[in-house]
Amino acid sequence: MRSRAPSAPFEPVSIRGESVTIETMGKILVLPTGHPYLLPLYNEYCIGRATQPSGTYTFTNDSNLNTGLKNLIYPWIALYDPQDTEIDFYLFSYRPQKLEYTVKDFYSETGAFLTSDLIEFTTADQKTYSVKFYDQYITKLKLFPGNGIIYHGRLTYADLSRDSNSDLIPDFLDITRTGSLTRFLQSYSADGLIKTTQFLTSDLKEFKTSNSEYLFVRA
Repeated sequence: MRSRAPSAPFEPVSIRGESVTIETMGKILVLPTGHPYLLPLYNEYCIGRATQPSGTYTFTNDSNLNTGLKNLIYPWIALYDPQDTEIDFYLFSYRPQKLEYTVKDFYSETGAFLTSDLIEFTTADQKTYSVKFYDQYITKLKLFPGNGIIYHGRLTYADLSRDSNSDLIPDFLDITRTGSLTRFLQSYSADGLIKTTQFLTSDLKEFKTSNSEYLFVRA
């Protein structure tokens, strides 16, 4: 099930208590960071990104490269299915400090069991086997507004997989493109966020820590 379409261009989300759980149906969660190494499983460099296994995932208010919400450069998140034409976005009046989401398996189709050379497998008594295939969908978002407000919007694009300049950012998220979601929300995103910049050595090479993580600074 998916939440209803909001009034244009977006409307406040009704919240009672410290959080709100929203029913969704999407595959790719986008948290804009401005850099492919920050939140690498969730940032806007999402062309070709695989879905995640079923489970519940949590983001926290820190600078962890994989789960830290302080890496966001804009106070919004987005959810979409690359095969669809609509994208849902959630705009926060302040950068979110916590976020949870749930992924579930959904049956998609049944196909023949094949050998490694793509030949249909048959037993000695001439029986064949079938395999069930499942897709993973994000079915719930748990949002925490803090002292702010959350707005929900939905926009339609002809092709959510188009990447005209091959930078792994789909056109609908490319801030350089007129009509993109990122450009549309830019005027609503001035909340004083600290920007994040990758740390480079004096010869402009990427710096890595002893545990092979990239280093970023805030400025």
